[in-house]
Amino acid sequence: MPDPLSEATVASRKTWLPAAFMAVALLVLSTACSYPDDLSVGSMTLPPSLSELSGMVALDEHTLACVQDELGVVFIVDLQGKEPIRSVSFGNDGDYEGIAAKGDALWVLRSDGALLELAWDAGRLVSKHTYKLPFEGEFEGLCVDTSGEHLLVLPKGPVDGNRREKKRRHILAFHLLLRTGLKQPVMTLKVNDIEAQIEARDLPGPRRTTAKGNRKVDLGLRGSELLALPGGDLLILSPKDRLLLRLNSDGDVVATQELDMNLLPQPEAMALMPDGRLLIGSEGHDRPARIAVVAIPQ
Repeated sequence: MPDPLSEATVASRKTWLPAAFMAVALLVLSTACSYPDDLSVGSMTLPPSLSELSGMVALDEHTLACVQDELGVVFIVDLQGKEPIRSVSFGNDGDYEGIAAKGDALWVLRSDGALLELAWDAGRLVSKHTYKLPFEGEFEGLCVDTSGEHLLVLPKGPVDGNRREKKRRHILAFHLLLRTGLKQPVMTLKVNDIEAQIEARDLPGPRRTTAKGNRKVDLGLRGSELLALPGGDLLILSPKDRLLLRLNSDGDVVATQELDMNLLPQPEAMALMPDGRLLIGSEGHDRPARIAVVAIPQ
C-alpha cells in the first residue's frame, strides 16, 4: 500500500513531482484527502484538491468518481461524508474534462478529444487504451447514452476550426463495442433555432436589450457537460448562459432552467444518481468547490 496523499500533496504535486516518480504514480496513488461535507442539506463543499472539479459520475447510491482539469487522478467521493476522499492516479497530469462509467470501466475525456479507458485492478486504476475522436476542437462533456452503446461527447464550441459552424453545436459519439469514434455527429444543434424556441415559449434563458429596446434571447451555448436522461432526453449545462437546457432526441427544447450562481458560481460537472437526483458540481477558486442537488427541468 503506498503512502497516503495529503491534501497539500495533491494540491502541489505538479510543482515537485519528478518524472521518475510519475512512472510509479501511474500505478497507484491512493487515499486520503480530508472528509467533505455531506448532501443531507442539498449541497456539500469539497476540499482544495477538487477546486478544479470538471467531471463526475455516480458509482452507486452514495459515491461519485470525479476528475479535475489538472491532475491524472480520479477522486472517489462519499456523498454521505462518512469516508475521506480517496485519490487514485491513472496517468500523467493533463486537462481532463469529463468522466463516465460503463460496467466496470471508467472513461475519462481529455480536452483534446482523447478518451482514456481505465480499469480497476485490486483497488488501482490501470489505463488500458487511449482513443482519439476524429474531430479537432475543445471537448468538455462526456456521458453514456441511454442505449449503453455509445459515449456521447460535447465539444465546447465549433469543431475542426470551421468558422461557418460557430452558430452550430455538435454532439459526437464513440461506439463502445467497436471502440471507434463515429465520423458524423449524432446530433447538430443550431443556436439560432434554440434561441427562437426559448423566445417563442418565453422560457428561462439569457437575454439582451437590442438597439430598439427589445429584449432578445442571446444564447452562447458553450456547454461544459451533458447527461442522457432515461427516456432519451439530453441535459446540457451551459455555464456562461447560467442555464440548464433539456432537449429531446430530435434536438428540440423540452425545458430550460436558470442556475443559482451564488450556490454554483462556475458549474462544470453533472451526475445522475440511481435514485433520480441530479447533481451539479461547481469549481472553486475564491470559494470551495461545491456539489448541489438541482431539479431536472420539466
